[in-house]
Amino acid sequence: MQYAKQRLFLTAQRDRLVAEGDPDGATLYAAPGDEIPDSACELFGLVDGDLAGAKAKAKGKGKNGGENKEQAPGENKAPAAPDAPAAPDAPAAQAAAADPAKAE
Repeated sequence: MQYAKQRLFLTAQRDRLVAEGDPDGATLYAAPGDEIPDSACELFGLVDGDLAGAKAKAKGKGKNGGENKEQAPGENKAPAAPDAPAAPDAPAAQAAAADPAKAE
């Protein structure tokens, strides 16, 4: 008996296991810590609860399977409208900004 080291998915044909993020993965087979019978380990070529060769494939990949690339701040956000109208409750805030002495 082995224990899964990562999320493992069956392909649609149910003939092999693939790691999370693989486009061929169709059905979740095991999550980390799940028991995997020896017969399945033999059938799918698992070694110590991990896919054979998974270490080599994972080299250069981040924890989610993507490349190790930092995301620039705000990279996934749409740009703000330059002249967006003020919110309905904004007059008080605008007045306070115009005269800081009254805000205190």
